[in-house]
Amino acid sequence: MRYVTLFIYGFSLCLLIAGCSTSQDKQADTFPEQKLYRTAQDHLKNNRFLLAIEALQQLESNHPFGNYAKPAQLALIYAYYR
Repeated sequence: MRYVTLFIYGFSLCLLIAGCSTSQDKQADTFPEQKLYRTAQDHLKNNRFLLAIEALQQLESNHPFGNYAKPAQLALIYAYYR
């Protein structure tokens, strides 16, 4: 009975550690939503529309329902227009 309990606790601990490590790796790969939006706005102000389009598309694909989703879509329309 002891070994079964130890096995269950050990297995649970391994799952917890593995779950925490993958979520941190995923967050490290993408830029935060606000930083992407600010970068795109800077590109728009400096008339670098292709770079702005890339940043806005990345923002749209990484954070489709975030706080900056609607303003990013409007900025993307403007960047395509210019």
